[in-house]
Amino acid sequence: MSVERRELTGWTVRPIGDLRACPAPLRERTFDLGACGTAHEALIAAGVIPDPDEVGGEDAQEWIGLTDWCFAAWIRADRRLMAERRVDLLFEHIDTLGDVIVNGVRVASTANEFVPLRVPVRAFLQEGVNEIEVRLRGPVSAVAALERRYGPRPVNGDWTPYPFLRKSACNFGWDWGPRVPTVGIGRARLEGWSGARIECVRPLVVSCDEVSATVRVVADIARMDSEATALRVEVTAPDGHVLSGVTEVDGDRAEIELGIARPQRWWPRGHGDQPLYGVRTSIERGCETIESRAQRIGLRSIVLDTAPDEVGASFTLRVNDRPIWCRGANWVPISLFPRSAPNELLARWIDAACDANLNMLRVWGGGLYEREEFYERCDERGMLVWQDFMFACATYPEELPYPELVEREARHQVARLSSHPSVALWCGGNEDILAWWSWGWRERLTEGQTWGRTFWLESLPRVLAELDPTRPYWPESPYSGSMDVHPNEPSRGDRHTWDRKLEEYRSVVPRFCSEFGHQSPPSMGTLGERIPRDLLVNGSEELARRQRAWGGDAVQYAPLLAERFPPAMSLDQWILAAQLLQARAYEIAIGWMRANAPTCMGALFWQWNDVWRGHSWSVWDVAGRPKPSYFAVRRASAPLHLGLLPQEGGLRAVVVSAPGESSDRPVAARARVFTHGGAVIADEVVGLADRGEWFADAVLPERWWASRELSDLIVVVDADDMRATHRFVSDRERALPPARFQVETRIDEIRVQAESLLCELCVLPELGGGMHARARDGMLTLLPGEVATIGIDGEPLDARTATASIRCANMIGR
Repeated sequence: MSVERRELTGWTVRPIGDLRACPAPLRERTFDLGACGTAHEALIAAGVIPDPDEVGGEDAQEWIGLTDWCFAAWIRADRRLMAERRVDLLFEHIDTLGDVIVNGVRVASTANEFVPLRVPVRAFLQEGVNEIEVRLRGPVSAVAALERRYGPRPVNGDWTPYPFLRKSACNFGWDWGPRVPTVGIGRARLEGWSGARIECVRPLVVSCDEVSATVRVVADIARMDSEATALRVEVTAPDGHVLSGVTEVDGDRAEIELGIARPQRWWPRGHGDQPLYGVRTSIERGCETIESRAQRIGLRSIVLDTAPDEVGASFTLRVNDRPIWCRGANWVPISLFPRSAPNELLARWIDAACDANLNMLRVWGGGLYEREEFYERCDERGMLVWQDFMFACATYPEELPYPELVEREARHQVARLSSHPSVALWCGGNEDILAWWSWGWRERLTEGQTWGRTFWLESLPRVLAELDPTRPYWPESPYSGSMDVHPNEPSRGDRHTWDRKLEEYRSVVPRFCSEFGHQSPPSMGTLGERIPRDLLVNGSEELARRQRAWGGDAVQYAPLLAERFPPAMSLDQWILAAQLLQARAYEIAIGWMRANAPTCMGALFWQWNDVWRGHSWSVWDVAGRPKPSYFAVRRASAPLHLGLLPQEGGLRAVVVSAPGESSDRPVAARARVFTHGGAVIADEVVGLADRGEWFADAVLPERWWASRELSDLIVVVDADDMRATHRFVSDRERALPPARFQVETRIDEIRVQAESLLCELCVLPELGGGMHARARDGMLTLLPGEVATIGIDGEPLDARTATASIRCANMIGR
C-alpha cells in the first residue's frame, strides 16, 4: 500500500504554434532539456542563443517570450504502477500558462508558477510507453492577451504588464535586471497510490517559553476509502529524546498536540543557538507505514509589536520575548534562471550574509518563493526571513480566476513554509498600496476597477489565520498600518526610503526601513568577463545599455559624483567612485537608523545579490565579487558599531550595540584631528556616556577644529577595534593627498603600510590580474605609518598583482 513513484526525465522542448517571432532555422528543431528547466536554458546549451548576460544576449532571446513551446517526455508505466487504484502526474511547478497532455488528451491547465500541479491520469495511461506533453504560451504574448481581456491597469515603468500572470514579475525586466521572461517546467513524476497519502504537514509551534513548548502537527490526508488509518507523529529533540503521539484519522485532516518540557529554544543568529527538532509524520494502516514526511522545526515564539507609542506606533519584531534589531537586506532571485542554480550557491550567499553580520533577509515580492534549501539554511544559520507574497509594484485584477489562483498559491506556500523557524513574518507584497496611494494610480484606474486591495487586506490574512496563526502578517511594504495614513509615514509601520540620498538619510527616523539603497556598477573585472575590453571605456554604450533605473546615469550617478569627486580619468576610476559612494551611503544609513533605536528597529538595504553584469543596488556582483559596500555593510551591521554624526556644535561619536548579542561596549574612545599631511591638531580620550541598552555617545567639540582650514582636516575616532572617520568637505572640494604605500605579500594575505593618508582602501584583486582571488576586508582608512593586514581567499597574490589591486579614494582624478 506504499506510494509508487516514477521520475520523468529526458524532456525535450520545441517551438510550436505561431512561429513568426521564431528565427526560421529554429522552427523545426527540437532541443534536449533533461529533467527540468526552461526553453532559454535548452537553447543556450544547444549553442543557438547566447547567455542573456553576453553582449547582445538580451536582444537575441526576446523572441522566446513571444513564442509558444511544447515540452515532451516519454515514460514507461509498468504493471506495478498501473496496479494502483490512482496514478497522479505531479510537477514541482510549471512556468506558467498552458495545458498538460497525456497520450494526446488534455488532462489539466496551468496558470500559476508558484504552486505544484497534481492531476489524476490513470485513465489516460497505458501499460508501457506513454507520452507526456506540456504546451505553454509565450509569456509576453500571454500577458498581452490577458490585459486585453481584463482591461489595462497601471504597472511600474514601461515593463510588460506582468500582473496578469501569477509568475515571477522580475522575469519581465526590472530596474536592476534584463527582460528574460522564461517558460519552463519543474521536476515531474508519476505517483501511484491506493489507500491514503499525505497531502501536507504543518508542524506549528503554538506556544514556547523557557519552561515548556507546545507543538501542534496538522496533517492533511488524501483518502480513497474509509479504512481505518492512524496518524503518528514523532518529535526528536537535538539530544535524541523522542516524544510521540498517535491518533485516528477521521476525514481528510488530523492533528496531534505534543508538549515539550524545558525546550531548547531557537534564536536568531547572534542571540543564541539554533537547535532543531526533527518531526516525522506518518500514516499507518495496521502495522504498515504507508507514507512518512520528515521535517525540522525550531521552538520559538515570534510577535510583531505594533503598539501605539509617543512617536506613533512601534514596529518591533520580538523573538522569545526579546526585541530584535533587524539588520538585513532584500533578496532577489539568485540568477536569471534561479530554479536551476545549485544549492551551493544559495548556501554561499546566505553564509556571506551571516559573515556580513546580517540577521534578516527579505524575500522580495517581485521574485519567487525560494526553494526548501534556502529556508533550511536560514533555519540552520539563524537568519530571519521576511517573506513577501509575490506581488510587486502593480495593480492586480481581482476578477475570476485570480482570487482562486491567489488563494491556492497562498495556501500552498503558507503550509509549505510553516515548519521553518526562520520565517519570521509574512507580508502581502511590495509597493502596491504605496503605488496606488502616491504614484497617481488610483486616479488612472477606471471607476470600479479592481487593483488587488482585497488580496492584501482580506484574502491573505484570512489564509494565515487559518493555516498558520503563529506568525505575524503585515499587509504590504511599505505600510503604515492603516489605509487612512500614508503608507510611507515614518512614525508607524515600515518605510521605503527612496526619497533620500547619503547624508539626507539622517533627516528621517523610520520605525523600520525595509528598503533603501544606492546604485553602483559591477567591478571592472566582472564586466570584462563578458564585455570586450574595447567596449569598456568612459561613456561605454554597452554599460549604458545595462542601466535600467529611472533617469539612467544622468540621475543615478552624475549629480552626486560631480559634487563629491574630481572627474574620473578612466572607467576604472568612475566605477571606483560610484562604488565608494554606495558604500558611504549604506554605512551612513545603517549607522543612523541604529543610532535611533529603539524608535527605529530595523534596516533592510536594497539589495543583497545580483543576476547580471548591469547597474544595480547590490553589494555583491553577479560573479561573486564583493563591492566596497559589502565591507561598509559588514562594519555598520556588526553587533558593536562606531559612527560619527554631525550635530550643532561638533560631532557626536556613537557606539551602537545589539542587546542580547553584543559584548560590553567600550567606555571611552580616542578622538584625533589630523591634517591631510598627518599633522596632529587634537588628540583626546573621551568618555562614552551610557544612554541605555542601545548606545553610548560622546560629543567632540567644534572648538577642536574651529580655527583651522576644514578642507584639510580629517577626524579619526578609535574605540577597541572600531574606527570612524569624518571629513568636512567632499573629495572634489579638497583633493586627498596622492596615495603612497608599500605592499608585502604572503600566501593568504597582503600587508599594506601607509606612507600617506589612505581613505577607503580596498583590495580589488581582479584589477591586478588575480581573477580568482577575493579580499576579506576593505573600506579601510589608514593614517601615515599604519599597517593593515588583509586576508586573501582563492589564489595567492604576488607583489606586483597585489600592488596593482590597491584602490582608494585618493586615486580618483589622478
